[in-house]
Amino acid sequence: MGHKVGIAGLPNSGKSFSRRTIPDGENSFLLVPSMKATHIKDSKGTPLKPFNVQTASFKDIEAAIAASPDVNNVHQMISKWNVKLPIGSFKQENLTGNIQLLENLADLPTWLKFISKHLPWVHTVLIPDFGHYIGRVISDDAFIQRKAGGEAYQRFWELAAHALKNFVIVVDSLRHDLVVVTEYHSVFDEALGGYDIFVPAGKMLSDKFLIPSYYDILVFTDVKINNEGEDNENAEYRFVTRPTRRYPYARTMNLYESTYVPNDLQELLNRTREYLGIPWKPPVKAKAEKEVVAK
Repeated sequence: MGHKVGIAGLPNSGKSFSRRTIPDGENSFLLVPSMKATHIKDSKGTPLKPFNVQTASFKDIEAAIAASPDVNNVHQMISKWNVKLPIGSFKQENLTGNIQLLENLADLPTWLKFISKHLPWVHTVLIPDFGHYIGRVISDDAFIQRKAGGEAYQRFWELAAHALKNFVIVVDSLRHDLVVVTEYHSVFDEALGGYDIFVPAGKMLSDKFLIPSYYDILVFTDVKINNEGEDNENAEYRFVTRPTRRYPYARTMNLYESTYVPNDLQELLNRTREYLGIPWKPPVKAKAEKEVVAK
């Protein structure tokens, strides 16, 4: 069973910035709705690159697609490999990238299963801005053109079920040592009196798809301004680890003693793995190895 970690926060409050502490980006994988700064580097300090695979059978993923008459795109290729290829068919040295652009919510399960089955060295999958996928579904012409009344109401149930089926249940079927980190935008809810996860379709959908209920570990990002002024270099980026009046849905299974902790995703992952008994050993960075040799 895979494990879910949620991060929610306002724009520019430190969600993606928290990834900067991950020391081994080559053992992580990003499934992104749009290409932005990843804030992750590999253990040699090199920025991550888009996904590509090279084996003895083909020089790159495009060649593999071209050689398969029943495949038209990378997502169909991955889906075929999930079915046709046994575990261990790929080696880490054949993988030349750890970022894949996904625009369709329906493609997430295919990639999560591929990573779980064929990339055993990947210990963390990151999905930025999960709400973007829901937004794309409700902006689709077929969704918008549904009739009013009962059919219009039914479509929100269908979307909630679609999101649940294509993500939450799939994560539960992944290997035990894989952690999936999902990021959400938050919004201040006047009725709640605090911050909630933003759902593009509003209350009608959020009341059906109660996102916080699917997470045992859900932190909210918070920025503490230490001095007056707009340009504050001393701003403190934090995780909120337990429920407060402003962040009633924050929770971390008492992994921390403090309510506010440094914005450090790797530390959160370390504590999560220790609590759940997930094996993981941080890598020794190349720079540190050179320093040891020099001494």
